[in-house]
Amino acid sequence: IDSKRVAAICSDSTIVTLKSRREINKMYPTIFDLRDCCHHLHNLLADISKLEEFKWPLDRAKKILAHVSKSTHSRALLREEDEDGDTLLALKKIGKTRFGSTWSSADSILPAMPRIRELVIAKEIKFKLELGLLQYTTIGEPICRSLWSLEASDANASDVFVFFTAIGASLKELFAKDQDETGIPVALANKVVNIFNDRYDEFFFHSEIYFVAFALDP
Repeated sequence: IDSKRVAAICSDSTIVTLKSRREINKMYPTIFDLRDCCHHLHNLLADISKLEEFKWPLDRAKKILAHVSKSTHSRALLREEDEDGDTLLALKKIGKTRFGSTWSSADSILPAMPRIRELVIAKEIKFKLELGLLQYTTIGEPICRSLWSLEASDANASDVFVFFTAIGASLKELFAKDQDETGIPVALANKVVNIFNDRYDEFFFHSEIYFVAFALDP
């Protein structure tokens, strides 16, 4: 392929791919060296998932998913119709190769929490689990939904800047609310903000192409 036909090269930022992108850009300065925004958002969500506040609820969520996946009886109980005649959607496993699967799994468990609580004895523990998952899914939702949107085949550099900015705005709006309303402590909010700022700077600091694309987008 003629280099004149290539506008940019994009990949995740492993040592090998990062070096390859830089070498191509050095050889052909007209080809932009771009990070993969979806990988970056996935890493942002992964950083948040590693916070101490989410270690316990996510660990318990994994155990619930593992148990239900092996127990036909448990799945049948969870999928029974409730008083309104509604049935639950299937619980989603955490996959190693799918972006945002930790968030998707946690989000799929929350609607099942009332029935899960009925099926166990330790109701107090499960209430703690529910609070942790609510905090995690509320914080992670704008990140995961932006990630999925940017996976679209027609997503462009302007969209990358828009969605990253939208994530920041969503988190700012969420953390501006009272803790009694969100259930998110100030200390946890500050940790998430620091993680987002670090990932934002890492992605945009050395490349102005995204802001330029946004400014020129009609």
